Amino acid sequence: MLLLALRTQASQGPPPSVFRDDQGNSSDTVDGNLSILRYRMEQVRMKERLDTCYKLGNYGWNYKFGYDDVRKKNGMVLQSIELATIVVSTVGLVFLSGSLCIFVVALLFHHSQI
Repeated sequence: MLLLALRTQASQGPPPSVFRDDQGNSSDTVDGNLSILRYRMEQVRMKERLDTCYKLGNYGWNYKFGYDDVRKKNGMVLQSIELATIVVSTVGLVFLSGSLCIFVVALLFHHSQI
């Protein structure tokens, strides 16, 4: 891996801020050093990404290897039960409110005849 890193460094060449003239002031030196530091940090990040990628065996997108039928079936069953509960409770509420209205009307009609 070290050989690969050295080859990439040699093929890319040093960053442009490495070659500086001796007449630059201190702020140019600091800016040059910061750009070198950024360049090297980026190289280290790239190397770490490649190392973790090769360690984990992820050579592309991080897809699952199989399709989980059980999980999908469980989700569908739970959604079906939830939908059935909503439908049954709605129909029950309609019948209960209708029965209550008929009872109140019958009670008023019965009291008016007495």
